[in-house]
Formats: sequence, C-alpha cells, structure tokens
Amino acid sequence: MMGFRDWPLRGVSKTGGHCTRHVGCDQREIGIRMAVGARSRHVQWQFLIESVVLGLAGGLGGILLGIGAAFLMSAVFGWPQLISPVAVAGSALFSMAIGVFFGYYPARKAANLDPIEALRFE
Repeated sequence: MMGFRDWPLRGVSKTGGHCTRHVGCDQREIGIRMAVGARSRHVQWQFLIESVVLGLAGGLGGILLGIGAAFLMSAVFGWPQLISPVAVAGSALFSMAIGVFFGYYPARKAANLDPIEALRFE
C-alpha cells in the first residue's frame, strides 16, 4: 500500500498513462487529419500542446490547493502566511515540463501513424 509520501508518484504515473492512452483513443481522428493533409509535425505539436495544457491545469489545481491550505493554516493556527511567487512559478513550470516529458513519446507515436491503418482502427 502506498503511503502519503508516495502521492506525487501516483500523479506522475497517471499523467504518463493518460498521454499514452490518449493516442490509442484518437487513432481514427489522427488518421482523418493525416488523410486530409496534416503533416506529422502538426499532429505531434497537437499532442504536445495537449499534454502541456493538461500538466499546467493539474499544476494550477495544485497551486490553488496549496495557497488555500496556506490560508487555512494561517487562520487556524495564527501562523504567518508566506507564499513565494518564485515557488509558484517554479511549480507551474515543473508541471509543464512533466507534460512535455510524458507527452513526447505519445506525440511521436501519433505523428508516425500510417493514415490508412489509423482509419481502420475501431
């Protein structure tokens, strides 16, 4: 059983799993796009942008939860509240980097699909 300290690992593995499954679900759409003239770099950019946006959305959710927890702890215990803008920006950049890291392989895989085989996919 995973403990509290292992939660970040679960989030990272879920991001990677989502990006990999996403290519399998959108194979038909990829085939249609490539059949009507989309280049592989366009498909790759689409998947990379999607994974970066997903990573950033998750990061912003975590930032908002962290700021909310800081306000709550400050109110309950009377502690001074200290939120560093550098830490907030760093966590947003790290979330986007996670999106790029886990989105590159699925994006490359999607860009290299054969349009005819992708259209056959059900």
